[in-house]
Amino acid sequence: MENVNLLDQKEKVFFAGCLKSLLLSDGKIEDSEVSDLHELTEKLYFDSFDSYLETFEERVKTIETFWEMAEKITDNEVQDLIITSLHEIMLKDHIPDTQNGKLIEKLEHMWA
Repeated sequence: MENVNLLDQKEKVFFAGCLKSLLLSDGKIEDSEVSDLHELTEKLYFDSFDSYLETFEERVKTIETFWEMAEKITDNEVQDLIITSLHEIMLKDHIPDTQNGKLIEKLEHMWA
C-alpha cells in the first residue's frame, strides 16, 4: 500500500495520531521533523492529515483510548503502512530509540 486512499476514516485518524505521537515522544519537535512529516504525508497522498489529526486529538484523551483505537486496526496492510511509516520517520530524523521504539514495538507486538 503506497498511499492512504485505501484506509478508512478510523485508520486515517489513528495513523495521524501515531505520527504525531512519535514526533512528540521526545518532548520537542524540530523543524526537520516537521519537514520530514510533510514529505511523508505528500508521498502517501495524505492531504487531509491535519483534519484527521484534529479528529484524533478530539477523540483520544488518554493512553488507554490510544491503545483501544490501535486494537481496532486489523487490516495487515494498514498495520504495515503505519509501522513502516513510523520507522521511516524515526530513522530519518535520528529520533532516539527510547519511547519511540517502545511505541513501535508495542504496536508490532499487538498486531503480530
